[in-house]
Amino acid sequence: MTTHYGRDDREREARETDALLPRREDEDDRDSGKAGFGLGVGGGFTWLLGVLLLSSVARGASMHARFEHYQDEFCPTSHPDSPCGYFAPYFHLPGFTLWTDFTSRFAAFVVSFVSIGFWSQLGDTRGRRPVLLGVVLGTVVFDLLFHAVALAGPALGEEEKRDVLSIAFIVQGLLGGWPAFFGAVNAYTVDVARPSSRLVLFGIVEAVGMVGVVFGGALGAAIRSFRYTYLFSALLGAVNAGIVWRLLPDSKPQPPTDRYEHVQRREESLVASVFVPFTVLFPGSGKALPLLGVASYAYSLTGALETSMLRYTELYAYPGSSGRTPILWVIYLLPRILTLATLLLLPRLLPRSPRAGLHVPHELTRTSLLLLLLLPLTITLFCARVGDHTGAPVLYAVCALLLPSIARLPALGTRALAVGFLERAGRGRDVGTLMGALALWAELGAAISYVDLSYAGAGMFMETGVWAFIALVCVMPDPPAPVPVAPVGEGERRRPEA
Repeated sequence: MTTHYGRDDREREARETDALLPRREDEDDRDSGKAGFGLGVGGGFTWLLGVLLLSSVARGASMHARFEHYQDEFCPTSHPDSPCGYFAPYFHLPGFTLWTDFTSRFAAFVVSFVSIGFWSQLGDTRGRRPVLLGVVLGTVVFDLLFHAVALAGPALGEEEKRDVLSIAFIVQGLLGGWPAFFGAVNAYTVDVARPSSRLVLFGIVEAVGMVGVVFGGALGAAIRSFRYTYLFSALLGAVNAGIVWRLLPDSKPQPPTDRYEHVQRREESLVASVFVPFTVLFPGSGKALPLLGVASYAYSLTGALETSMLRYTELYAYPGSSGRTPILWVIYLLPRILTLATLLLLPRLLPRSPRAGLHVPHELTRTSLLLLLLLPLTITLFCARVGDHTGAPVLYAVCALLLPSIARLPALGTRALAVGFLERAGRGRDVGTLMGALALWAELGAAISYVDLSYAGAGMFMETGVWAFIALVCVMPDPPAPVPVAPVGEGERRRPEA
């Protein structure tokens, strides 16, 4: 049965922060972390990771198939006088590198923007499983429509093919799309985690998603036929839908407690839900949550640095590596291995005492954004010049090794901060809506970033530094003060101050 963070946990953390309140005997066992992953979470989180892994593998395989499909059918007619691109699935998938069609991704964003408020609020009121199931089924329909177009071949004209593919993006977006999926995954993680363990679990989620996409891309290359790769991805999605339906325990929204009982949940109309990606950041949250939203979006605009830097390394920093596979494996794999180790180990090394409150994720976010500013600035000043790479190969190697790991950390900190800000505003039951909105804006920022930074020139380092600076300025203010939690059964229950 899934473990949920609810009333008993709040009472426990209230006692932990007040030496005069007695501790219960079972609290030491919970803190020892004998349950899942040594963090006190139940088996539901393990099933969630399985769902995330299968979805990421299917997504990576589908990405590879779409690229090969584009190369085979659309690029020769759309760009007859230019090469159709380069793609190596072992290296070039996120967090490695991603080829992307911005028009398609922007269309998917628009449809997801319209639907994500509905799906996120459904997750907050009915549980996360219906949202996950809807998105997974949407990916199955998506891959099957692409498979049908690939099988049709010359029987369909190019315009008819593009129309069918547009329908695929629309269906996927109406069923929530990937922003709704990642929003539900992060909200599920919050449901089953104590606040002191959120950073660790977010790191595990990020690592599993990264490995799954890359492994899926490699499987797509091994299949050697984008037509069958679509079918393989759809089959994985169907299996995943069965797991969500039959095996994944649902994570219920937090029940009303003394801390939230004064909040009356508003029922949003279908029209009002369209504006949820904006409105969830404002009511009752002061300036902290809107600033964090801006910081999260500015940070997402740096998303393509890692991918473009790989091509920069190959073409400019170490031009002799081009075409030499052993050197490429070293250049590409070492930073990725360090990234996985950072995501899995660093959050465990940070203080996890409830007394720390939001201080730990706040410092993690600020420090990682500062490094994300300084490392590209170092490359710009000492290694790169506009149009070429002029020196300091050792310094560049150190920066290139560290940047992928550093670039992943602000995502963990901003998620934990966002949930903490929401809870301190008395709106903890809107966590799915908030996670969905942040995922949606991150999807848009990443799409823009992949187009904007894809030229792989030295100027991308300065541009990354600008966005990191804007995000850093937005998270510099200290978090709001915690809302006091009254011990249960001792006099009248306290309510949060206005």
